[in-house]
Amino acid sequence: MATSDVLGSLVQLTRLAPAVIIAAAAMGALSQVSAADGARLMEWLNSSYEINMGALLVLALAAGLYILRTAIPRKPKVFVLDFSVHRPHDSWRFPRSKLRDLCERSGHFTEEDIQFQEKIAYRTGLGDETAVCPAIQAGMDEALGIEPARFEFSATCFQTIEDLFAKSGVSPSQVKFLVTNSSLFNPTPSLSAMVMNHFKM
Repeated sequence: MATSDVLGSLVQLTRLAPAVIIAAAAMGALSQVSAADGARLMEWLNSSYEINMGALLVLALAAGLYILRTAIPRKPKVFVLDFSVHRPHDSWRFPRSKLRDLCERSGHFTEEDIQFQEKIAYRTGLGDETAVCPAIQAGMDEALGIEPARFEFSATCFQTIEDLFAKSGVSPSQVKFLVTNSSLFNPTPSLSAMVMNHFKM
């Protein structure tokens, strides 16, 4: 073997010496580990795995809840800035004592019907200051219809909305959504359209 080859082999051995020493030390340490120590090591590894899996599941659950909370749009909060109540003219007051006369003049109710309506009027909390629109108080069929209903809506709602704008300081142009509700009168155009046209929204 040439001298240069021998020198090259020695250089390689010196480079591998730390790894050889570490491997020898590890083999020596493993030779001193008993079976009980190995069992304890495996038990610790298994417990650590279970703990890590539990933590991973908790983190996954928290991440899922966070994603759901951010992905699902939250309902916007609604605040009552102010309110206004319609106060009718005194001519709209309808004492309960007038109910019988109104029913008799209409000619559409029997005595039993009138007695039932009187019972309802006196037992449902209605007072003698209760307001009834003039068209109903007239007690005539020709006084009822679309136009009297439009008049009643305009007389009650428009003034109430004007009062609400004045109290709250909100202008009609600032209103983005308008909701109206009536159980008996639903014309075309709608009540919302009537309000929007009246206030130039």
